[in-house]
This record gives sequence, C-alpha cells and structure tokens, in this order.
Amino acid sequence: LRIFGRKPGQNHLTIEESMSYYADIDGNLLTRTMEQIRVEGNRTEDVHRIKLEDGSKRWVKVVGILEWAGETPVRMAGMLQDITEEKKSREELEASKALLDSINQNIGDGVYRSSEAEGLLYANKALVRMFGYHTLEEMKQVPSSKLYVNKDYREKLMAGAIQSGDRFHDEVEYFRKDGTTFWGSFNSTLTIEPDGTKIFDGSVRDITELRKAREEMRKAKDAAEKATQVKAEFLSTMSHEIRTPMNAVIGMTELLLMEGPRQDQLDHLQTLKFSAENLLNIINDILDYSKIEAGRIELESLEINLKELTRNIVQGFRPKARENRTTIEMEWGEGVPEIVLADRVRISQILSNLVHNAVKFTKEGCVNLCTRLVHDNEVTATIHFCVCDTGIGIPEDRQQDIFERFTQANSTITREYGGTGLGLAITKKLVELMGGSIQVKSELNKGSEFTFTLNLKKAPQDTSHQQVNENGVDAEFEFASFQGKRGLLVEDNAMNVKLAHRFLTRWDIITDVAGNGQEALDMVAKNKYDIILMDLQMPVMDGYTAAQLIRKSNPDIPILALTASVLFDVQVRIKASGMNDSILKPINPKEFNQKLQRYLSQGNTSA
Repeated sequence: LRIFGRKPGQNHLTIEESMSYYADIDGNLLTRTMEQIRVEGNRTEDVHRIKLEDGSKRWVKVVGILEWAGETPVRMAGMLQDITEEKKSREELEASKALLDSINQNIGDGVYRSSEAEGLLYANKALVRMFGYHTLEEMKQVPSSKLYVNKDYREKLMAGAIQSGDRFHDEVEYFRKDGTTFWGSFNSTLTIEPDGTKIFDGSVRDITELRKAREEMRKAKDAAEKATQVKAEFLSTMSHEIRTPMNAVIGMTELLLMEGPRQDQLDHLQTLKFSAENLLNIINDILDYSKIEAGRIELESLEINLKELTRNIVQGFRPKARENRTTIEMEWGEGVPEIVLADRVRISQILSNLVHNAVKFTKEGCVNLCTRLVHDNEVTATIHFCVCDTGIGIPEDRQQDIFERFTQANSTITREYGGTGLGLAITKKLVELMGGSIQVKSELNKGSEFTFTLNLKKAPQDTSHQQVNENGVDAEFEFASFQGKRGLLVEDNAMNVKLAHRFLTRWDIITDVAGNGQEALDMVAKNKYDIILMDLQMPVMDGYTAAQLIRKSNPDIPILALTASVLFDVQVRIKASGMNDSILKPINPKEFNQKLQRYLSQGNTSA
C-alpha cells in the first residue's frame, strides 16, 4: 500500500486496480505476464514505472510466482520493491560515465592508460589521431617502445616513475604512424594494483608548434643580445672617437682658464667650456641609456657627503637660473644624514637631471631641491627627495610619457628648449636601479614636482666628514706638484699627447711619450718610471696587452688607463689587465691631479 501511495485502512487493491498504476505499460499487463510465465517458467522478474494518484512516478521491481492446480493457474504471489532512488543513482552514474567518455573522446589532449607488461590499454580519439592512427586497436598493435624517437627513453621513464612512485612529466619526441615526428608534453601517474601490475594513467599534449615558437624566441633573443652587444661596441667606439676631440677642446679650455685670461677672454672661454660640456652631456645621455638597456650599470657604494653634493648641484645651476630670472634654493631636512654610502655619480646624475629640467623650464619663478628624513635606524636612512618648480608644467595626459626615451611633453619643447629627451628616462631607470620609484605632479603653467625616495646606508661614525664637490674632489682642493717624479704617457693621438703633457709639465712631472703599447714596453725596459698613463686603443699593441706585459716585470708601478669609454665592460677589462685605475676623457684637471696624488707621493702644492 505504501509503494502505491495508499493510506492504512484503505481497501486492498484488486488486480485490475493495480494494473492502472503502471504508467508506461500499454494493454493488459496481467495477460502478458501470464504469457511470459507460461513460456519462461513459473517465476517472472521485471522493472516497471508506476504513476500514483498524486501524479508522481516511481520505479518498482516486480517479482512474481504462479501457482498451478493441475494444468490451471490458480494463484500468483509476488513482491514489489521501490527502486526509485537506486534507479536515479544508476542513471546519474551512467550519465557521468557518458560525460567523462565524451570529454575524453573530444578534448584536444590525448588521454591514455597503459601497463608495464601489456603496453597501451586505452587511448581516446585525440591520442589516436595525434599518433596518426585510425583506431585504438590499430595503435595497440604497435609496441609502445616504437612510438619513442629515443629508443631507450621509455625504459628510463618507466624505471624513474617506478622509483619515484609519484606523478611525473616531461617533454618527449614521438613517432607518428607515417614516420614523421612530433613533440609531446605528457603527465602521468603510476598506480600499482594489488597483484603488482603497474598501471600508468596520463595525458599527452602536442607541443610541436610551442617548441618551434620557443626556438624562434630563443633565436630572436640571441639576435637581440647580439644586436645589443654590437650597439654597445659601436657606441664604445663612437664614444672614443667623439671624446678624443672633445678631450682636446675641454682640456685646452681648462688650461687657458688656469692661465689668468683677461675678462673678455674669460667670458669667451666660459661660453666655450659650457657649450663643450653641454655636448658631452648629450653624448653621455645616449651612452648611459645604452648601458642601462643592456643591463651593464653597476652601482657603487662609496662614502659621499650628500649635503655638500646637493649644495654644489644647486650652486652649479645658479648662473642659468639667473639668466631665467629664477631663484634656486636647497632645503636640507632635519635629521637627514650628511655622510652616506652610495653611488656618487648616479645620485648626482639623478639630481642634476631634475634640477636642470626645473631650471630650464622655469622663467621668472623659483626652483627648490628639498630633502626630508622619512625614517632611519643605526644602519640605514630612508630619504625623500623633491625637486619642484613654478615653470611651464606638464599636461596631465603626458605626465607618464615624459619618462619614456626620446619623449618630451610636446613637439615644441625640443625646438624651444633643446635636449635629447633621454634625461628623465635615464633618471627613472637609475632611481629604480637604486630601489626607488619616481613620481611627478604637475599642472600646466603652474609648475611641476618630481619626488623619489631612496634607502641609503649610513657611513661609519668615525668617517672623516670631508667636503666634496659634484666631481668628487675636495671642496678645498689644491693642485699638487710632483717634483722629481717621472711618468710615461702612452698615447697615439697628438692632441691628447699635447694636452696631457701640458698638465703633467705644469705639475712638475718629467714625462716621456710612447706612441703605442710596444714602444711603452721598450721604454719601461730601459727606464724607471713612477707612474704610467696608458691609452687603451692604439695601433701595433693596445693598452690592455701592454699593461699585462708590463705587470709581469713591474708588479708595483701604478698604471692608470686613459679612456673615453664609460661602458662597464671596459672598466672590467681595465682591472683584468692589471691597471690600477682609470682617468676619463675629457680630462677633468682636478680629478686628474687628485688621482696622481693618490698614486704618487704628494709634493708641494702649487697655486
């Protein structure tokens, strides 16, 4: 009664009434059941769906036994079992199996099952097609070992999988049916059955095109690196070629300025020096960006007087600011350490670029370079730098673009103000190399504010607080003379020889000249020198080779490279060849004299 939805106390069902519940049966179920019993025997078993009075449906399993009186059936007894939930679970399971089989057969990846002893047991359509076969049975006929280009790989793979006992993957080259090959990325899992059978379940993805793309990317990367190297070498050569005449122009200007010119001559010489140094700055911008792009910048960590450095930068731009009728000031924040360990050249470059831009783009206004201590401890100090101005400002939609190379706020900037468009790009990359980030706030015709924060190491407490200028030379620097010292100048360019010889003679150094490395070797063998100044690029024998050979017989003599190249690779080669230091062309007289002081005994100072 419960199966048919009948309540207790309701009348028992007659056979005719019960037949009305069988929803999916047409005709006389009882007659057909009796006929089935007559044919098959006294017992029947079947599954039917019934429909209850409330309209719901259920699945029932019917088992019936027929009793006979002679040749006449007189009674049928049976049992009904509600199997609705069981039927539902079975249908869901079958649907899941069908779905999984559909997925396996239609996904792009090949799916397989194999055993160590029997080889391939199962493969979906994708795997069969991947290997160029028509059916699974056809593919099963091929020994698994023949699918691998590397004949021994399968055995090694099996052994490794069995040893690891876990999921494993690799990239393998396979044979197709037609003999062509393809690369597949496979993932597999090992399962060991109770009887010891080793079963491998996994998938294979065709990565032939991916590997081709990888190889093309590798070749492109190699080509790009080669092109970068060629560009670096080209820039190094061009740097040398351009700096050689610049060395003579700036050096001779320095000498004339040191010889007490008249006021009218002084004005001309200062204009000449400013123009030459401006051209040199443009060259340096191009070289610096090339070095940064190639990842060839290495930061130093040396003691610098940060306060004095910023003061000298501001002081250096005062003449240009006065031309623009602009005031320029520095504000040093409370608690900011004056002496830190950092890369003097790069910090100077960052601040100089920002201050230079602020002064250049500000007419009849003000420029400020400010520092502020964010926080510090015994080892480091986090310092916030800000360069702000009241200049022309930057449109909001161009404020991020200005940090891109060769980009300025608009096309008229270059024509009106000049510049390469590299200064801010270099500044941004240098700040990032030092672990910071740079931001800009600006409003058109109201000014700009560039800010960045650096975490710098503090100098040891017992460090001498020596004042330095923007060139790294003592603020109270005096040129030294070196009476009684003898030097060898190795240089093939006549103008460079004349310039360096004038400086050395002015500082009382007796100087011999060699035109190439071989001549230098011959002269060192015959004479005793206190110092050697060595050009790098020369005919017959270059400076690197000459320095290495001189070092073998003269381990202690100071050898200073004279180089126009600022590339990191050149500095590495200088050290590797045994040279002590380098002097950059165009020669800065103060830096030149200071390095001579470092490697020679100091004599009397000269005016």
